[in-house]
Amino acid sequence: LWTVQWSVDNQVFYRQTAPWSAPQSGSDFTMQLTAPGGLPDGTYKLELLINDILLTENEVSIGIGQLPIDRFNQSEGVRVRGQIVDVETNQGIEGVAFLVISELFSLEDFTWAENQLYALAITDREGYFEVDRPLEFDAPYSVLVEVDGYLPLGVDGFEISRARLAEEGGNPLELRIELTHD
Repeated sequence: LWTVQWSVDNQVFYRQTAPWSAPQSGSDFTMQLTAPGGLPDGTYKLELLINDILLTENEVSIGIGQLPIDRFNQSEGVRVRGQIVDVETNQGIEGVAFLVISELFSLEDFTWAENQLYALAITDREGYFEVDRPLEFDAPYSVLVEVDGYLPLGVDGFEISRARLAEEGGNPLELRIELTHD
């Protein structure tokens, strides 16, 4: 019997044991781990065991390599989502990058370095997006909206207060963004 085991931050979340039915040796066998919206930050490990004896293992870190304390209990902050549309057709635009740049950088300072990004989202086929982490209240972020074929849209000082969020209907903050062809 052989076993495949996935863990994140040393906590096993998937384990399957089955009889071996493949050739005795080989290579290039793909094991893939996916999740809607991408995998959360953490250190992921894949272990292959034969008769509960470790044959091989591999580990990869995503983000800072540590899961948030409780990913589902992040009530503080502003969740941002919405739709990005073509200004002429009013149709959603697929594949648009909605980048939230850290409050430490302006659009002028932004060089596409990963450490400058606070959060991001990519639109789906109908132009809908949801930013991957809550924004802090009253923090002056910069936002860049960009996709091939359209003029980029950017703003410094994108700030959301508790009062504004209440005026807009509460969490999540719904945005509608119109882009113009270049």
